[in-house]
Amino acid sequence: MIQAITEGQSSALGGFYLLVLLGLFIGVCVLVNRFFGDRIRYNQRRRQVERQLNDYEVNSSIVDDILRDRRSR
Repeated sequence: MIQAITEGQSSALGGFYLLVLLGLFIGVCVLVNRFFGDRIRYNQRRRQVERQLNDYEVNSSIVDDILRDRRSR
């Protein structure tokens, strides 16, 4: 004989489903980090170094322009 689910049982089942989905999400994050984490961190570091080099080049060109202007006066 099939019985109807009560409101409390339905809430408990919904909470259980949410916990299962949270566990799956965390598992996927762990797997992505394991397989792609090194490459992601490498690319982030490479972009950071490129940005710093670009900032250095921009700053040196500004300093060169200022020094050139002072010499011409």
